[in-house]
Amino acid sequence: MVGGNSARLMEDSNTAIDSMIRDINDAKDHVHLLFYIWLPDKNGTKMVEALKRAAARGVHCRAMADDLGSRAIIRSTLWKEMQNAGVHVASALP
Repeated sequence: MVGGNSARLMEDSNTAIDSMIRDINDAKDHVHLLFYIWLPDKNGTKMVEALKRAAARGVHCRAMADDLGSRAIIRSTLWKEMQNAGVHVASALP
């Protein structure tokens, strides 16, 4: 734990993703994300679009995903779109 942080439980994954997207939309300096499972579904695409918007306004964005649990998005055009938008992406344990 690091001082100055807080946490709260979300009622479901949709609420958690929406909260994360609000945080990305409000970010001024950086966004660092790490996923085990990141799918190219509705929520996954919303996350990609939020990262691309943040990178476009000069926020330093880094996203890492597990190559096994997130292989569908890593091998999709969404991954390349993030790279092209300036998001630094990496896959863990390819």
